Amino acid sequence: MWHSVREDVAVKLKHDLQMLRLFEAFSENTPQLTLILSRILQRGELELITGLKSLTSAAGIAFSVALYHRSMLIYLPKKRKMSWISTGVYFLWNLLLIIPRVTALALFCSVLPCYIIAHFLSLWMLLVLVAWSQKTDHMKNPGWEWLFRAAVGLIWYFCWFNVSKKGSIKVKMVLYYISMALDTMMLLGLWCWKVFEYAGCWSSLNPYMVIPTLLGLYIIGILVKMIYYRWFHPKIAEPGEGRFRQAATYNTDLTDSTVSSMEDIAAASVQPLTGALKRSKTMADNFYF
Repeated sequence: MWHSVREDVAVKLKHDLQMLRLFEAFSENTPQLTLILSRILQRGELELITGLKSLTSAAGIAFSVALYHRSMLIYLPKKRKMSWISTGVYFLWNLLLIIPRVTALALFCSVLPCYIIAHFLSLWMLLVLVAWSQKTDHMKNPGWEWLFRAAVGLIWYFCWFNVSKKGSIKVKMVLYYISMALDTMMLLGLWCWKVFEYAGCWSSLNPYMVIPTLLGLYIIGILVKMIYYRWFHPKIAEPGEGRFRQAATYNTDLTDSTVSSMEDIAAASVQPLTGALKRSKTMADNFYF
């Protein structure tokens, strides 16, 4: 019993570690990749090896997203598993959607570096307000809740991340991807305008090839995501069937003191969820809808 309790704690700590890695991926790795790409484009040093390194970095970001959502399996019934094939498809559509977004931001930053901060702050604040409108309740106090919403807004700047079941999730995803597509097209349009204005410096990047390629990747990513949710996405049969809600079983040969301690643990397990456990369970329910 005690071994099982320690194992459960270790698994939940591992899930929290994956969440921290996810926040690190979008607060550090993704902005760094965007800035590095923009500098490379400004210097005109875009080469095959550089492109492969950038692709590897984008793959690492998408892999962090996939691993985080896979770690939510501990809050699902054992009969509901996210297979490695499902994880691979999940990774693929995230990669196909992250690449156009990061590339468009890098292209925009390479020609209009003074405006990238204004673009980020204006869109990020709008996304934080959208997170607030979802009435998220994952933290213990309002201050930490606003910090969580700020982190969600940062993730949304690059990638979709569901935080609430309020309203139709499909409608929210459609609105999000339409908004991001329009914003990405605006960034690419401004980059294209500057390219034509200074065509002599950008002979290595043809907008007539770059823009259709990025938009094509974006559309393919949306299609792969639809395939994922149609055939590969695990669903919860009954909310609250997570591992930590399962009742403990006892051995009748245990001593009175051991039984008393185990009964205390069992009594505590039926108390309302709070803190990190509540946050993780809620977000797992939001993801596995």
